[in-house]
Amino acid sequence: ASGGLLANAGSVAPPMHGATPVHLRPTPAPPSPDRVSEVQAASPAAWQWVVLTTPLAPNSIRGAVFRPAGDAAVARAVALVDKPYSNVGVPALRLFSAIAKQRGDAVSVGRFVLLAAERESDDDQLVREADDVLRSAEPSPSVERFNRRVPETRRAEAWRAFAESERAAGRYEKVIEALERVKTCCPPEKRDAIESEIREAYTLAGRAEDLEVRARREAERDGSPHAARADAWSEVAHLREERGDVIGANAALLEAASLDPAPLERWSSLERIASLAGAFDVRVRALGEIETRVKEDARPAVLRRLAHAQEESGDLVGMQQTWKRVLEHRPDDEEADRAIEALLAQASDFVRLADHLARRADRLARTGDQRDTLRVVRLRRAAILEQRLGQVAQACEELERLVAEWPNNESAVRYLADLYERSGRPARAVSLWQRLATLATTDTARGDLMVRAATAARASGDTETAAALAEQASTAPFARQAALTLVV
Repeated sequence: ASGGLLANAGSVAPPMHGATPVHLRPTPAPPSPDRVSEVQAASPAAWQWVVLTTPLAPNSIRGAVFRPAGDAAVARAVALVDKPYSNVGVPALRLFSAIAKQRGDAVSVGRFVLLAAERESDDDQLVREADDVLRSAEPSPSVERFNRRVPETRRAEAWRAFAESERAAGRYEKVIEALERVKTCCPPEKRDAIESEIREAYTLAGRAEDLEVRARREAERDGSPHAARADAWSEVAHLREERGDVIGANAALLEAASLDPAPLERWSSLERIASLAGAFDVRVRALGEIETRVKEDARPAVLRRLAHAQEESGDLVGMQQTWKRVLEHRPDDEEADRAIEALLAQASDFVRLADHLARRADRLARTGDQRDTLRVVRLRRAAILEQRLGQVAQACEELERLVAEWPNNESAVRYLADLYERSGRPARAVSLWQRLATLATTDTARGDLMVRAATAARASGDTETAAALAEQASTAPFARQAALTLVV
């Protein structure tokens, strides 16, 4: 095939004298335009060879003199390989590629190289050369055909083999270049593993610090898809975190999430790093994004983390609203209940605190499995109503509910009896003091409580009951004097 091309070109082979080839030396300078015909006539074969192989500057005299014949020869080669059922061999295609390369015809070089790699796809070097061509090739039928016949998996194998041979020779710079090409050719699910190998190669090459430069270059490439740039920023963050720069890692992950905000994983990574970096506002933002992306059953847990982050950032109003949202999803969430209670107490908002404790007591009463907590909540609400809001009657009602459920709770019974007396209802206190007397463990305490019962009875106008209770109390050693005074 190449012989036919050379014949059509006029004879581009070096001149032959008998059977001995004449080895031409490069002409040091082209002839001037007025001597072209003279030189061409003296040695036509040598002239054609120089025409085909001499590098040409676009605007030089040499280009003006030699280019037309050389371009014609390359055009004939292209026409030859484009013929239906053309059987031009790989050696001829390599020759054509070399000639086109000398003449600066990158398009023709690409066509010859791709075709050669198609015909000998087992040749790793040819496949790598073809892959180099594809990086700058415009879409065309020949490119599409090549992609079908030599798929990316085969090109990845060729680059992988080259990387292994260079690794064995200790040429890690070449290993890095080859693995970068493997990464572009391999399926997405294998790229993380390849990336690990690339990082290792950078380290072995003594260029570990260049990894961040490399990743950042990809992250800042304007023409790349946002998802790819976000992945590169994530890699920058990973490298920064590895060397302890959590503030820089936080900034990189924020860039990644801003470029490609859809994936939940980006915001989860940002939340973790922001927490380490003390970037509470960023953590709050990340958790807000996470909360909109998780399923319903996972939302309360995210909201709890958000509330804590808002507390760390000083946003107490937002924190309170978030805990309320937790209760909307999980009415029995004790942490949310206690948090809201503490916030209201800190703000001295006792009206809302009393209302919150009422709702909390109702919830606890319905579930029935946290009775000790319910007792504490009712007792606290009664104290707030009486001491902070001056609502003694409402405090008594709360204590009545408590005593009805825990009739032997001495603190609640004593508190209710005392409130009855102070609110002008001593008659109601009598039975409560008597109950406490029966619960007393010593005679002295029992006598004192009977005196309290007798005093309440007398204050209510029931002198007969007061006398009877005082008589009982007089038998106690330390209550005798008070009891006798009541009797008299």
